[in-house]
Amino acid sequence: MNSKLTFAFTILLAVTVFAGCGEGKDPYEILGNSQAIPTIALPMDVSNVGGAAISAAKDRLDITVAGTTATVPLVSPVNGIVTAIDGVGPYTLTVFHNSRFSIQIGNLGTLPGVRVGDAVVEGQILAAVYTISPLIYFSVFQNGAAVCPLVALNATARDRIRAFTPVPCP
Repeated sequence: MNSKLTFAFTILLAVTVFAGCGEGKDPYEILGNSQAIPTIALPMDVSNVGGAAISAAKDRLDITVAGTTATVPLVSPVNGIVTAIDGVGPYTLTVFHNSRFSIQIGNLGTLPGVRVGDAVVEGQILAAVYTISPLIYFSVFQNGAAVCPLVALNATARDRIRAFTPVPCP
């Protein structure tokens, strides 16, 4: 092998080993979502919140929807990838924002307008509230473990939830 070709191969090998050619990189980071927990809104307009309670384990927010439930759309509070849709009505939908952070919205009344593997953007309509029980379940996961949902909510959403319940987490 000539010396120029050997040198080029050595450089290519070094770049591959040290840079990784994309292997091992967080695919969500490649999409532009950082590893941090984002500051997010609720999956609906805050004016539609008619009540709220935190689960006993402080890992899920139960939000009562005010008004006519058939007209209350639920939206994605984050950019991400739909990773799960469970149930046969009501439905539960999970969206991964990055490899450390995901959200889950439960008690969806309509079949979500997205499929597993779809990319979603913040504010995109996902489904509507379940009309029999106008309540949604909102969970936040960090590194696969449920955490208090208030840690990720923006100030407007947090203030609206705290107007209904003294939530004992940040």
